[in-house]
Amino acid sequence: MKTKRLLLSVFLCMQTSFVFSQDDVLGQGVEIGQTIPINDMLSAINLEKLSENASTLDLTKLIAGKLILIDFWATWCGACIVEMPRLDELQKEFNNQLAILSVSHEEKNRLEKFAKKRPYSFTYLRDGAEMLRKLFPYRALPHTVLMNAEGKVLAITNSKDVTKEVIRKVINGEAIDLPIKKDNMEFDMFKDDYFDVDSSTVEYFVLQPGNPNIPGFTTRGRGVFSKRRISSLNTTIANMYMSAFQVTSRKRLVFAEENPSYDNFDDPKNRYCMDLIVAEKDATKLFDILKEELNEMLHIKARIEKREMDVFVLKKHDTNPFTAIKVEKPGGGSSRGDYFKMAGAPVKKFGNYLESHGLTSLPVIDETGIEGFYEFDFSYAPEDKGSFQEAMAKLGLKLEKAKRKIDMLVLSEEK
Repeated sequence: MKTKRLLLSVFLCMQTSFVFSQDDVLGQGVEIGQTIPINDMLSAINLEKLSENASTLDLTKLIAGKLILIDFWATWCGACIVEMPRLDELQKEFNNQLAILSVSHEEKNRLEKFAKKRPYSFTYLRDGAEMLRKLFPYRALPHTVLMNAEGKVLAITNSKDVTKEVIRKVINGEAIDLPIKKDNMEFDMFKDDYFDVDSSTVEYFVLQPGNPNIPGFTTRGRGVFSKRRISSLNTTIANMYMSAFQVTSRKRLVFAEENPSYDNFDDPKNRYCMDLIVAEKDATKLFDILKEELNEMLHIKARIEKREMDVFVLKKHDTNPFTAIKVEKPGGGSSRGDYFKMAGAPVKKFGNYLESHGLTSLPVIDETGIEGFYEFDFSYAPEDKGSFQEAMAKLGLKLEKAKRKIDMLVLSEEK
């Protein structure tokens, strides 16, 4: 039985053809300067409305005659959630001239819970089949598209770059020039070798300018380079040193100079691609060698200093027992902003997770005294203010603010 479809071929201003369908969206993605028929797109793409008035919400009327800002996000994306109050302000200030559509492809139940806890003035939508994402492809979030009322794409950028000033300029018919966010959809960070190194390479070090068309990340060597390679793409000097000194959070980072220009990630000249391979006999010295290479090549130097700092101390809960199950050996797992699931991890690693994923505003020091490896199944709802504390209590742990002398990574410019 054939699925009933609504098909519409649209030839854009750059002679690129797109086909909108209830089942799929064909094409190579819409680019800045191209125009798409907004109403036809919304009719063809099955976007679920998540607001309280979802049954009566008419998207066609909502966007009529307005600028349209599509903000792709996820409940686990900390950077996305941080931007939401600001987007809410934009929607309220320009309510008659701007329609903000907040789009995610996560499970409907999860999104509905989030929207209920954070009822902002913009419109929550679910793109379960990820059809809209095929029109505006991305790898990293947040990802934001700004269009005029006629459907002309004015910007594909990061949500933080769409300010009140930008909206006013568009309303007044002025040109805008925002940073372009164009993720490389061909590059697979888990399979492709960006540096294309020959497998017979014994040792080498390279530091290159960043590449704006690929995501930024750091990875350890695989295959023949297992345990003796570390690579970073589109990273800053500070982040490279953090990898070298195995510092997991910028909360343990100190700059000798105030607001150093070299740490401004938004400036492309501050991004680097780095690759280090060491000989097998030096595999245990990988990070020490990286420290040496960076300190020798860069005009920014790094060192570790003991400093008394405000911290959060991870302790056993006053009344609840520690509920993670003890296991014999370490095991893998995954983590993101709203969960930490591990088959076998020490409590210290859980503390590192709390700090590095932005769940705390200060460094986390483990003083639980709990030894060994444990199976963790920790999760909470970021939109619910009490959820984190409840999840911690359920696990049998708590955080207390205190002062401690801890190792801090200090960066300074060479004089």
